[in-house]
Amino acid sequence: MTNGTMTFAIVALGFALAACATAVPPRPSLAYEDLATATFRTAFAASGVATLSRGIYRERPVPEAATETIIRLDLPLATGDLNSDGDPDAVVVLISDPGGSGTFYELAAVVNDQGKPRHIASTLLGDRVRVVSLSIHSGVIRATLLTHDPGDPALCSRKEDARSYRLDGDRLVQVWGATL
Repeated sequence: MTNGTMTFAIVALGFALAACATAVPPRPSLAYEDLATATFRTAFAASGVATLSRGIYRERPVPEAATETIIRLDLPLATGDLNSDGDPDAVVVLISDPGGSGTFYELAAVVNDQGKPRHIASTLLGDRVRVVSLSIHSGVIRATLLTHDPGDPALCSRKEDARSYRLDGDRLVQVWGATL
């Protein structure tokens, strides 16, 4: 082996080792099971916080109350990078039934914090809507819903409504005109 070939081989090996040392594989996606035990900030829980157990949170406003608030994790969910750190985050839907006539849907952004779900932000989607699909592309969340037209009965969600959101610090902000 000549000096030039040996030098080239050593330099190439150095680059290869440097590339391996700096390459950090992305964390695995947050699974439904991870999200079904996560803690979410929500106005529908008396304390403002709901920790799910098997995807459900229940509380009574007072111990003897006839009604209870139920918050549950719904499908679909979507995974993708929301905060540009390279790790797959998630967006989920929480359905809150505070014991009255409404059933409220919230879109919740959850970041992958070293493999554990951490709720960052939520936005209210509406009362008795139906979430048809969720996706994340380039940090933009796309939610397709079935909502009500004015004058429709509350249980007849049939108007398709596509909305886009982006995580902005600790808030989800609607993005107008975003195409995916």
